[in-house]
Amino acid sequence: MAAFAVKSVSKKIFAGVEPQKLARFFSSMSNPAILGGSVLNSRSNRYSYFAAEPVEIFEFISGYKEPFEKLRAALNKYRIEKADSQIDNDVFTGGWIGFFSYDLNQYIESIIPAQSDDLKLPLIRLCLYDKVICFDRLENCFYLFALELPDGKNSGEEKIICLESILRQAADSKNDFLLKPCDDFNVGQFSSNMTEDYYLDCIKKIKEYIYNGDVYQINFSQRFSAEFAADAAKLFLWQNKFNPSPYSAYIGADGYKIVSASPELFISVNNGVIATCPIKGTRPRTGDKTIDAKNYAELLASEKEKAELDMIIDLERNDLGRICEPGSIKVKERRKIETFATVFHA
Repeated sequence: MAAFAVKSVSKKIFAGVEPQKLARFFSSMSNPAILGGSVLNSRSNRYSYFAAEPVEIFEFISGYKEPFEKLRAALNKYRIEKADSQIDNDVFTGGWIGFFSYDLNQYIESIIPAQSDDLKLPLIRLCLYDKVICFDRLENCFYLFALELPDGKNSGEEKIICLESILRQAADSKNDFLLKPCDDFNVGQFSSNMTEDYYLDCIKKIKEYIYNGDVYQINFSQRFSAEFAADAAKLFLWQNKFNPSPYSAYIGADGYKIVSASPELFISVNNGVIATCPIKGTRPRTGDKTIDAKNYAELLASEKEKAELDMIIDLERNDLGRICEPGSIKVKERRKIETFATVFHA
């Protein structure tokens, strides 16, 4: 099937709008997607994206077949052209935003699901956005991007005007919500989906599997959940202020909201180059210089953390080797301590 060529139109403007105000405004729109938006000043957090009101939504639900064939058909429908040769290749200029569930692994590997699908969330959900606002933290400016789709309903210029209107409305909105933390959320309400005895018994079995050579790593996890009556967008804004991370995200859908805070780049694909930056060591950052210096030095010297990172590097090199050209996989930086608001990561 031939893909529709989609032209991307752009405009660069300097507007006095707080990214948090813009995030709040977009969160009230239909099917919003916000990537970044935190106050963290780092190379990996240079760009933040704000989008809503997608023109198409692709979902794949558990129990159906051929997810990747269906996904490929949806993605191949359009061929999006770059907006401007002067814009960084890393910048997202419009297109699909969404998520892939961890449970999608059962369609890739021969894995029998161990848990029931009680959340009933899609395994894949992607939204096609034809209007996107990008905030460039380095230059303190906004890029407005619009896709000219073959439906011909609105021109790229008309969509740019719409985005300019959104910026003005967000700038004029009240900012009371930025001043109030999530006081109505009680962390003590958290509960696990397994008992302590069951958890420890599983850890014992995992050690036996490793000792016997059956496996060399198991990603064993438990789910913590709690009732949450507050606004999910408010939690996202609170997190971006007090626990900023370079890969924070807010995704809104009918019936659920996703708030994410991650310091780790899982994978990126850009111009035929695949990159991954695993993290496997963590120590708390308290604000006390003496304690933090001790924690930093401990993480830096930890042989256990070094070994775990080496293991995940080997795993990812092996996985990338399944799709990359032989001899093309390189480790550019084996280990680096990064500082975040509340933790040190390596």
